Amino acid sequence: MTARNVQIYERLKEARAHLGLTQAGMAAQMSVSLRAYQTYEANESQPKAADVAGLAAAGIDLNWLLTGGCQMLRASSTTCAPVVDEQLLAETLRLVDDWLAAHRRTMTAARKAEVSASIYAMALEDAAEGRTALDAKRIAHILKLAG
Repeated sequence: MTARNVQIYERLKEARAHLGLTQAGMAAQMSVSLRAYQTYEANESQPKAADVAGLAAAGIDLNWLLTGGCQMLRASSTTCAPVVDEQLLAETLRLVDDWLAAHRRTMTAARKAEVSASIYAMALEDAAEGRTALDAKRIAHILKLAG
């Protein structure tokens, strides 16, 4: 199994083992409840952008966590490409979470990750071409289509 085939929940387990934390310790690092963290490791839900910020503070590379690219530790991935725009990714995830909550909709963890990754990629392209990176109307349209 290559790094890119490994899912986020598996990388969370790997990061937890590396940090020497229990599930409760990892939940505390991420500022989430133990039950919330357990749903992440069980692949029942995906962590929100705010949830993974604590891992970045512990030195975990978010590009590695979300995509499997680069190395687990930030210090070891200084020459890694592609680099995740963490601010843009966090904003993308926040917009997706907010839209789903506002419309009382849910998605499976896998579908939410797929849609969020597509919106993030679109936002990167838009930013590179000088357009507004996260256009709320376009995102709402994509989320409506994604169901």
